[in-house]
Amino acid sequence: MRGFDSESEAAVADNFKKGTTKLTQSLIDAVSATSSTQNIPAPLGRHYWASVLHVRCCGYGLSMHRLMTGTPANPKGKIYDFAPVAALVSVGSQCAGPER
Repeated sequence: MRGFDSESEAAVADNFKKGTTKLTQSLIDAVSATSSTQNIPAPLGRHYWASVLHVRCCGYGLSMHRLMTGTPANPKGKIYDFAPVAALVSVGSQCAGPER
């Protein structure tokens, strides 16, 4: 089994930091969109279910944000079991649907 060298560890750490920064900004944008459209009635059932899906995806994102180290929600970097994060990523990606 091949071990990691310091360059690959640095690359992984850099990619993780970039990913957590993008997740944080995405959550800020999603919560802002939710706040700016609250109390507006859905004209069609599709709009209602789209808002339900949006809130569900935000919930998955916020949960991941709290479980991941180095995010503003976990600034002390407490390490949790990353298996729940993997499960949330999987469910969240299924929730979002295929890219178009």
